[in-house]
Amino acid sequence: MRHNFILLLRFAGALASVAVLVGFANRWHPAADSFVHFRLHLALVLLVVSVLAFVLRDRLVSLAQLVVAILGFSTLSPAFPPVLLTQFAADDHVTLMQFNIRYSNRTGQPIIDYIKSEDVDIITIQEMHPLTDKGLLHWLREHFPHHIDCKSSRSFNVAVFSRLPFDGDQSTACEGKTGQFAWVRLRKGSSVFTVANVHLFWPWPYGQWNDVDRLSQKLRNLTGPIILAGDFNAVPWSKTVERLAMASKTEVIAGLRFTYFRYVTKRIGILGLPIDHVLIPKGASAKVRLGPDLGSDHLPVIATIGLPRN
Repeated sequence: MRHNFILLLRFAGALASVAVLVGFANRWHPAADSFVHFRLHLALVLLVVSVLAFVLRDRLVSLAQLVVAILGFSTLSPAFPPVLLTQFAADDHVTLMQFNIRYSNRTGQPIIDYIKSEDVDIITIQEMHPLTDKGLLHWLREHFPHHIDCKSSRSFNVAVFSRLPFDGDQSTACEGKTGQFAWVRLRKGSSVFTVANVHLFWPWPYGQWNDVDRLSQKLRNLTGPIILAGDFNAVPWSKTVERLAMASKTEVIAGLRFTYFRYVTKRIGILGLPIDHVLIPKGASAKVRLGPDLGSDHLPVIATIGLPRN
């Protein structure tokens, strides 16, 4: 019985180790970036297997799995960049809500109440759809008068709603049918900045990297500073997020936030995926937290961002 259990541990550890190590090839092929999405979970599995193997005196296997687990954990640093957390004066920050609303979400009034309670200035939304609660959409358009709604061939629209005014007549644009992109140029006081909303398709074998190629070029052409928010369908330490951050000269706000719970009924953090992000200009100040369950398979992200002086 003990021998069989050791063999099972070795098999589980070998599979998890291979999956972690394959992810390091993500610089060369998008298939490897799909493995990266589960690197944290796989590293935790390896840590547990390593401890069990050590207890069962399978020491060499235990050491090998521990090394791979540590290697996996050591690459999660993009989720924790050195962004300064601070307090903000009333006139030098904006509050942004990032939310994949889920196309069939009928939870209108709780979303409205939550937006009111957070005193949100800007909202980036993905998966707006003909099925989305009509009362919510009417309220958003009334209370956030500066907005852009970008349609897609699948009717999963992305939109940016803002209480802040656009900076000029040519301050909005839409892009894409699969990997979707919307941007607006906003003004608050002496600060002018760009807010971009992205909704990427799933990783390989789907077309995420093709969308990243196209959208990276769009981001490079935008006038900064840029705040980039959206449902990336990619974790902070993925090549996808790294490439978009480089193109927009931004970085992920510090912290690990599990936002996606598609197949989990009870929302225990580690069982989700951290795929909804807000990226801010390098060196900017920010603080961020997750919102409550509002009827979607994603949780909203609320970010307070210090505005750079132009």
